[in-house]
Amino acid sequence: MKHCLIFLLILAACNRPTDTVGVADQWLHDAGALVGDAPDSILAVLQTADTTVFNSLQYAEYILLKVQAKDKTDRHIAGDTAIFQAKELLVAAGDTEKAARACFYAGRVLQERDSEQPALRIYLDALQMVKRLENCDYLKGLIHFYIGELHYDKGQPNGAIEHYRTSAGYFERSQQKTNEMFAWNAIGTSFMINKQFDSALYYYNKVSKMPAYTDDPWIQSNVIRNIGIISGRTGESEKARKLFAQALRSTADDRIKAQLYICLSQAYLGLKRTDSAEFYIERALALCEQTPKPPMASVYESLAKIENDKVNYQKALEYAQKQIAYERLVHDRYMEANLAEFEKKYNYIAEKEKNNELTIRNNQVWIWLLGSLTACLIILAGSLAWVVWSRKLMARKDRKIGELNLEADEHRKEIASLKEAIVREQETIRKLEIEKNAAGEDTPRSGEIDVQIKKSEKNIDLLSEKIRQSCAMELKVHLKIYERYEHFKMNYDEKTREFLMIIDRHFYGETGKINWDTVSPMMPKNFEKTVKNKYKKLNTNEVRLCCLLLFDLSYTDIANILPLAQGSAYTTANRIKGKLGITNIPEALKHLLRK
Repeated sequence: MKHCLIFLLILAACNRPTDTVGVADQWLHDAGALVGDAPDSILAVLQTADTTVFNSLQYAEYILLKVQAKDKTDRHIAGDTAIFQAKELLVAAGDTEKAARACFYAGRVLQERDSEQPALRIYLDALQMVKRLENCDYLKGLIHFYIGELHYDKGQPNGAIEHYRTSAGYFERSQQKTNEMFAWNAIGTSFMINKQFDSALYYYNKVSKMPAYTDDPWIQSNVIRNIGIISGRTGESEKARKLFAQALRSTADDRIKAQLYICLSQAYLGLKRTDSAEFYIERALALCEQTPKPPMASVYESLAKIENDKVNYQKALEYAQKQIAYERLVHDRYMEANLAEFEKKYNYIAEKEKNNELTIRNNQVWIWLLGSLTACLIILAGSLAWVVWSRKLMARKDRKIGELNLEADEHRKEIASLKEAIVREQETIRKLEIEKNAAGEDTPRSGEIDVQIKKSEKNIDLLSEKIRQSCAMELKVHLKIYERYEHFKMNYDEKTREFLMIIDRHFYGETGKINWDTVSPMMPKNFEKTVKNKYKKLNTNEVRLCCLLLFDLSYTDIANILPLAQGSAYTTANRIKGKLGITNIPEALKHLLRK
């Protein structure tokens, strides 16, 4: 049946219809019904279609289907900027389902163009749209998955895990087993980045038991490679080598091969087989020259270790410096792009508020013409009050963003200081090696020098880990600028804002342990008691979890405060929804506060 419909679509694409509007609508509807199951065939049909028969709204839907088909077939979509105009037309037409899909694929295009902040903003807009729709679990899963990808790319694995887990739930409900498998695999990778290897292995094992696993060579290669990385980091270099070799046999992608060659090189270094390590790093270098965004930092790291093992310390130092310079270059480009997006966001909102003010003034003129002098004076007074309030709000926004930018500068200074310390330690090692060669082998002084060299190498490892942590914290601060920027638009009272600031200080390492007794005084007066009296079915822990959900805290934060296991917090929230017969706990509590 599916093949028959595709054949009819091809015939329709090759013939100009007489009733262009009606036939075009039916043609687009049929293409949309099949794009999920046969994206390659539908893309071929769309590329041969006569687009002159479409009106503007039909053409917008055509663009949406074309981008959707290209994305599903893993084609490059960064150049498909026509989706932005299509999105605006579909939103204006009021078709919420198509508008939400258009928002999502506009976000995908921006993500492909490395515009992370605009992509995140559009994904959030799409989530707001699909909240009003039923039977859209698959689209909700896709949106959460790619928001998780943004968090992961920004060095925020904890935030990524929350969205990946949400997406896996939506994929399971919509029977999208392949997408569910990819979500669980992404969770495993995030745990691996966090060095929570037991959790990572649990999810990789879960992926390997899914029916779709045996049909997807890419996911098999990815899981085997990541288990190999975990084995290498836990000291099982021989096991890691075998797993990398197994993964290499099941992939044809040059970028993945390059990564596996680097992994094999590092495994051989762990086995003290420098010649084999050098052989594989040379193969990785050859592939890196042919692939976009090559992992050059890892290549330089391996080369530095190889030269170090060959007692060529000068060359090792040069590669280590190249690694640091490359990581810094990538980091600076990324941060510059982020800052530019923040500035665009700031200017966009300022312009929007200016336009709103102009609209209000125009309305005042009409009211003055149609009303009395008294009504005009009242409206003028209200307008002046609004202007004063908006200026105060803007000053508060500027002050908060300025504080966060200062914090980011401190992290950058710390990173520079740590890199200087690494260079000093490497210079110390070089001098000790010279002294050791002068003292000769098997002498007491030679043994002392070996101890000092090992101590310096350990210091370098510790400093490198601190650099990675500081870079991650710097990225967190810039993401926080955007996230806290949104909080200024909410009508929280002063106690609520104080509460959010204390939570932020704790989870970004500025204060000590925090618990329910610390945060409860920051809530609205008698809030816990009000919730408990309203919802008598809930026990104490469930009432407190509801209170914390009102303030947009994640399940990870809530689990740390109560305390609970992260999975238990999520399960408890679902149980509360079932008990109370509601779908959105924060909205229900806000309604309760307004009474």
